[in-house]
Amino acid sequence: GRELGGAQLPVGTINEYGGVLKNEALIWVNVKYRRRLERQSLTTGATTPLAVSGESNDSPIWSPDGKSVAFVVRERGQHLLAIMNTDGTNRRVFPDLNVRADSWWARWSPDSRYLGYITADAHQLRLYDQSTRTTKSLVADTSIRIGQWIWRADSKSISTVATRRQS
Repeated sequence: GRELGGAQLPVGTINEYGGVLKNEALIWVNVKYRRRLERQSLTTGATTPLAVSGESNDSPIWSPDGKSVAFVVRERGQHLLAIMNTDGTNRRVFPDLNVRADSWWARWSPDSRYLGYITADAHQLRLYDQSTRTTKSLVADTSIRIGQWIWRADSKSISTVATRRQS
C-alpha cells in the first residue's frame, strides 16, 4: 500500500535484511563488523549495533509483537538459536539448540508466544515457548527432511513441506 518512510542503508555492508519492526525500525546483519546485527530507526535514521555473539550473527527475525528478535549465532561450526529484546538487551544464546542455517530456519507464531525452528539436521521441527522458556519437538523423524513451513494465522498449527528419503 503506502510508503511508510525511507532510510539510508549502508552501501556494501549488509548481508541479510531482517525486516521492518512496527513501522519504526529496520534490522540487518552488517558484514563489515563481524556480521553484527544493527537496528536503524525509521524516524531518526540513527543506527544502533545490537549484537555480536560468537563468530557471527545471521538471519534476524522480529517477533510480531515487537518485543523480541530471534537470530542465529554461528559458533564453533554450529548455528545456535539466540533471542534478545529489540533494543539489544537480555540476549540469550542457547548452546544446546543447533538450528538450520538458512532463511527457513525459524518463524515466530503470530501471537509471538512461540518461536518455531528447524534443527540443523532438518529432521525436527521444534517450538521454543517464550513464557516458559522451554522447547518441545513437534516433528522428529530421521526419515524425512523438513523444508519450508508457515504458521496458521491463529498460532494453533503449522503447515510444512517434508521430503522422505528414497531407499
